[in-house]
Amino acid sequence: MTRKWLRIFVPFFVIIAGAIVAFAIIANAPEQEIARSLETRANVTVKTLVPQSFQTKIKGFGEVKPAQITELSAQVSGKVIAMDDTFVLGGIVQRDTPLLDIDDISYKAALSQAKAQALDAKSQLIEEQARAEVALRESKNLPKNRVTDLYLRKPQVLSAQAGLASAEANVALAEYDLANTTVLAPFNALITERAIGVGQVVGNGSTIAQLFSIETAEIHVAIANFDLNFVQPDVVGQTALVIPRSKQSSPRSGTIKRDLGRYNQDTRMLELIIEVKAPYKPGAILKFGAFVDVEFDGILLDNVYRVPQSLVNRGKVWLVDENDRLRKRDVSIIRDEGTYLFVNEGLNPGERLLMTIPEYPTEGMEVRVSQIDDSFVNNADTINP
Repeated sequence: MTRKWLRIFVPFFVIIAGAIVAFAIIANAPEQEIARSLETRANVTVKTLVPQSFQTKIKGFGEVKPAQITELSAQVSGKVIAMDDTFVLGGIVQRDTPLLDIDDISYKAALSQAKAQALDAKSQLIEEQARAEVALRESKNLPKNRVTDLYLRKPQVLSAQAGLASAEANVALAEYDLANTTVLAPFNALITERAIGVGQVVGNGSTIAQLFSIETAEIHVAIANFDLNFVQPDVVGQTALVIPRSKQSSPRSGTIKRDLGRYNQDTRMLELIIEVKAPYKPGAILKFGAFVDVEFDGILLDNVYRVPQSLVNRGKVWLVDENDRLRKRDVSIIRDEGTYLFVNEGLNPGERLLMTIPEYPTEGMEVRVSQIDDSFVNNADTINP
C-alpha cells in the first residue's frame, strides 16, 4: 500500500517542486533586469600621474649639399693626350687620382734646359770662389789700404751665388710645370661637370671640370621659432640623426658643426649646419640634392607630465577624483611634440588622468575605474629623476 502511494505522490511532488522553482525564477527575473539597468556608470581606464624628466627632441629637415665645390682648372697649357676611365660625368674619384695627362714634351725640354743652366751657374760660382781664395792669399802680402772687397772678389762671388739661386728656381718651376701636366683629383670627389676631352688643347687657367667633395656633406637645418628655447646652449658638437626620405638609404650619424650666426631673411629662422662624413659611403649613400629629416636632443625637461595629445581639448584634461567622479582641469603645456604634450602646471603627483573618455563626459559624472594604464610612463624617452 505504501509503495503504491509513493508511486502516485512522488511524481506529483516533483511537479510541484519544479513549479515552485520556475515561479521563483520568473519572479526574480525582472529584479535582475532592473538591477542591470541601474548600472549606468561608464567603464574607464586611468593613469596615475608621476612627474618625470623627459629628453626633448628637436626635428628639422634640409638638403644634402657638398661641403666643398671646386672648379678644377689646368695649370699648364697643352694638348690632352689621355684621361682616366673614372673621369666621367657622375664618376667617383679618389684623392690624387690622375684624371688626365697633357702633352709634356715641351715641359721635359724646359726642365732639361733649366738644369743645364743651373749646372753652368754652379760652375761659375765655383770659379769665382776659387779666384776669391787666391785673392785672399795674395792680400796677406799687400798693405791693408789696397785690400778691398773688389780685390777679394766678394761682389763677383755674390753675383755667382745669385745666378745659381735663380737657375735653381727655374729648375723648380720647370719641375712644377712638368708635374702639372698630370691633373690629380684634389680630394675624394663626384664629377658633376667635365669640360674637355682627349685631343683638346687647354690653356693655363681654363676650366677642366667641376668636382663635389664626397669627403664631407653639409645639411642646412632651419630651427623653428617654437623650438629655439629647447635647443641646448652647447649644441655645437652634438650628435644628430640624419634620416633619408628615400627607402634606399639608411639613417646616418652627423655632427652639428656650427650655425650661420644670423637669421634667415626670408624665414626668420636660425639655421644649423649638420656635417656628415663620407656621404657616398657604400650601403648608406646620402646623395647630394636629397632632402633628409634631422633629429637631435634638446634640453631636458624636469618634473613634467607627458600627456597624449588626444586627451587634451582646448588646454583641458579630464581627471578622476577619489570618489570616481570626473573633474575637468586646466593645464599649462610647455611643449608640443606631436603625439604627446608636455604639461608643467595644472597636474599633481598621484592624481588619476582619464585615459578613455566617455562619449558625453560631464563635470562630476560618476564612472567605474576598470583598469589603470601605465603603459607609457616608462617610455624610452623618459628619464626617471
